[in-house]
Amino acid sequence: MTDTLEVTGCQRVFTTNPGLEKVVIAEFRQRCYAAGAPAGGFDARRSGVRGRVLAGADGVVMAAVAPRMRSIHHVRRPVDRFDLPDGPDPLAAIAARVAQLDLPELATAASFRASCIRRGDQRFTSEDVMRAVGAAINRTWQVPVDLTGYDAAVHVDVIESRCIVDVVLPHQALSNRHPRVETHPTGLRANIAYAALRMAGIEEDSTGRVLDPFCGSGTILLEAGDLAPGIEVVGCDWNERAAAGAEANLAQAGLGGRGWVECRDSLAGLDDLGAFDAVVTNPPFGRKLGRGMKFPDFYRRLFELAADRLAPGQRLVFLADRGGAVNRGQRAAGGFRLRRRRLIQMSGVWPCIYVFERL
Repeated sequence: MTDTLEVTGCQRVFTTNPGLEKVVIAEFRQRCYAAGAPAGGFDARRSGVRGRVLAGADGVVMAAVAPRMRSIHHVRRPVDRFDLPDGPDPLAAIAARVAQLDLPELATAASFRASCIRRGDQRFTSEDVMRAVGAAINRTWQVPVDLTGYDAAVHVDVIESRCIVDVVLPHQALSNRHPRVETHPTGLRANIAYAALRMAGIEEDSTGRVLDPFCGSGTILLEAGDLAPGIEVVGCDWNERAAAGAEANLAQAGLGGRGWVECRDSLAGLDDLGAFDAVVTNPPFGRKLGRGMKFPDFYRRLFELAADRLAPGQRLVFLADRGGAVNRGQRAAGGFRLRRRRLIQMSGVWPCIYVFERL
């Protein structure tokens, strides 16, 4: 998806999980209009790198909107785009050009990191680019390299014959917005939880109740409660430690007054919890957790659980990477129709976010 970008406006690069680019664009448009100005345009392909959206808007609007984005990891300032230099040593030419760019973020940084994604048949690797650029910036700006505790991050990506230079603003990932007492080995990032909730129809002014029957450390509950102050959140998890951790995370976030978590097997029935307005969850994929599960039967029971808790027109949204098992489970249970599915990249796997509507 490519729209004409505003030439005189402010541009930023938003990074997200590959597959969520349209979610980022929809959120940015909505936030710009809410701030009183239209978005200026988008480039969702970013010269062949998925998971990046170049967006434009009025500078004042961009400054107000970008830090509030929920569907992204980082905001970047685009610095330069140029053709891969010809000559016997293109790597040295790249490093020399980057070192001479206007990078005010380095003026106050105690340390920095250079990163690179490379696509193509160049004679150098992404590690070669990082080393060359890092050394050149260090000589020019007198700022030491630190790969873990850096204050500024400079990205120099080489995509076929093009070089793209961005600087991260701010360093802290926006998708790490929920401090936790406990974490979970398969926990979602908050931006994916946001995407799933939006696909379930949850908006900032939504009311009602949201259920996560496999809540883990509670990311979906935390995001729902933070996104929509009028939402009540309820979670379940069969693992006692996970359920206790999720409840502690809700309490730390100040959501204990309008949400709770129970340790129980949700697929055994939740009749005592009443009705819900949406079921949004990230059940086990069977890679780290749930090995040996009979997935068609598992999804059949998930659909039956959701059918008991939802009214017609309401949505069940979940992540899964076994499409055949999902389809067989849905056919066996009945009661739902598939509205959409979105393939995303997450922690080295490519699950889909499935959106089903109760019939």
